[in-house]
Amino acid sequence: MSQVLTLHGTILEIALEGELTVVDVKEMHAAILAALSPEHDVVVRAKDVSRVDTAVAQLIYAVGVYARSFEVLEASEAWLKAFRLLGLERPIDPEPGT
Repeated sequence: MSQVLTLHGTILEIALEGELTVVDVKEMHAAILAALSPEHDVVVRAKDVSRVDTAVAQLIYAVGVYARSFEVLEASEAWLKAFRLLGLERPIDPEPGT
């Protein structure tokens, strides 16, 4: 798992790649919690994600609910499949055409 959090003004960009498993949740949660506020617009890039466990999907979904806005600009098939199987399709679907 690799994660990079970058803050640009009120935009928090979260770039994820690799396997996102339950083993990674505690570290991901701590990093996101330290960086995120309700005034932030969150942008996720997940085009290189190869696996998403339920715990990670729930964390990302919670980020989407908490943030002022949430957008997935890039998503792998594994990302989309995991969220759809869990019934968490919103707010994880990328914009059409990306």
